[in-house]
Amino acid sequence: SPTRQLAALLGLPPGDATHGVLHLLRLLEDAGLATRAGSGRGTLWSAASTLDLDAASRRTGALTRAQELAARICGERA
Repeated sequence: SPTRQLAALLGLPPGDATHGVLHLLRLLEDAGLATRAGSGRGTLWSAASTLDLDAASRRTGALTRAQELAARICGERA
């Protein structure tokens, strides 16, 4: 779907590289969860054909953050 159409569906501004739906889509692309076809106003976005959530969690740092949080919670409980 085009960025503007996705933004309208979500009720968010289309934005640019630093905010809005375009920013979020680029983050998903960097994590390997979305693919982009075309450029400019003709850009179309779709879910990645191979959704590897484990790899995405490593790329975004979510796995490390979750491990740190779990260690902190366990440490506080001890």
